[in-house]
Amino acid sequence: MYNFSGVFYRIWGVCGILLLVGILCILVERPWAKKVTLKDLKAGLLITVFAIGLGLVYASRIVFPDVLSYTGEFVDTHRNSRVAPPLPLTDEYVFWNGEGKKQVYYLDIFSKKEIFPYEFEYGRQYTIYFDDFTNVIVRVEPVE
Repeated sequence: MYNFSGVFYRIWGVCGILLLVGILCILVERPWAKKVTLKDLKAGLLITVFAIGLGLVYASRIVFPDVLSYTGEFVDTHRNSRVAPPLPLTDEYVFWNGEGKKQVYYLDIFSKKEIFPYEFEYGRQYTIYFDDFTNVIVRVEPVE
């Protein structure tokens, strides 16, 4: 069975923070203390709408999963800082099957404990099941 806790992490880790920023932008305008126009609230409203929309996109990945698999040798891991927006506590896992370019998949440290609680071994083959849109790992099977 697939574990979508990594996608849930993106919902609260990305969308939750964006939603909070949007609400704070609206509150900075103090709409209860003075008359504000829609133009004054534009930034906060856009960020809030974007956060909700992105949350719905991520939620749709759970409701209508599109899981692919990749079998390759574990090559490297490092803290993620290149995903837009960067996610704290997320690692990139790099695999290569000897053809084409190396594949990078993502998993936060909380979800890793549930999905694959062991450390990946360099040079060992794994079958990685991942969400096609987000490249978030939803299942790992070592190849015997």
